[in-house]
Amino acid sequence: MTVTQQLDLAGPKQRGLAMGINEATGYIGVAISTVLTGMIAARYGLLQAPFVYGAFVAVLGFGISLLIIRETRGHVMKEAGAEHVKRSSDKKNTSKEMGIGHLLWTTTFANPTLSACSQAGLVNKLADTMVWAMLPLYLAELHVTILHIGMIGGTYTVVWGIAQFGTGLLSDVTGRKLPIVTGMGLLGLGILAFALGHNVTWWMVTAAVMGLGMALLYPNLNSAVADVAPPEMRGGVLGVYRLWRDGGYAIGGLLLGYTIHSVGMLHSLNLIGWIVLLSMAVVLFRMKETHPRRSPGHS
Repeated sequence: MTVTQQLDLAGPKQRGLAMGINEATGYIGVAISTVLTGMIAARYGLLQAPFVYGAFVAVLGFGISLLIIRETRGHVMKEAGAEHVKRSSDKKNTSKEMGIGHLLWTTTFANPTLSACSQAGLVNKLADTMVWAMLPLYLAELHVTILHIGMIGGTYTVVWGIAQFGTGLLSDVTGRKLPIVTGMGLLGLGILAFALGHNVTWWMVTAAVMGLGMALLYPNLNSAVADVAPPEMRGGVLGVYRLWRDGGYAIGGLLLGYTIHSVGMLHSLNLIGWIVLLSMAVVLFRMKETHPRRSPGHS
């Protein structure tokens, strides 16, 4: 809902900037909490202290939500009534009367751009599952130290998080499709290159390439989906997209478990790299540019 509200506030021409800020600050928050909970656990133990911290953060967030954050529905209705708001090119698929089933079908299959974004979101989470679930085990199997494993994983996360401040804004200038396609290409090639490495420097460099790829595609998929969805249906369309995107975690876990057991971690790594590049091809040929200033026919 923070994503949906920021999209409500930003307007169609600054969605990339809004998503870049949202996703970057989110991942910076993850990094901060990772450090703080590690320090707390080291000092006070794992059993209770980190959960006290978590409860404090949850209560703080609830208070901010209740007392400071304002309802944005009024912005949605104003945007919906404005003449300059771009509608989807397939108007029969963006009717206000669309039910849940129709919404699910349209976002998943019928609308080419929404369908391409949904599969790309699923695949990028599949790749992310590989990074946090398999790569530490893969590196440990190669006798890489815990410190170096942490440095490699941290490089991926830090580049991904911080770069989103710029990559979201970039899509407001260049359009959404180019950063998404480029990001998926960098992510896929970075994974394949990672599998070729035999030293920490190589793995850190390729992890940075993967992180930059995620930074280019991750916030801009949200922006592209929001560009296509009519304002009054934005929350529902984003909900379906994120159903598929975050479903990539579950599918990734199952796929990696099966392939690691069957062919080993190195081949699993290569498989994920090729899946990402295949997904990039789907976006390249199926997705249309969605930015209001860049899409064909925009007045």
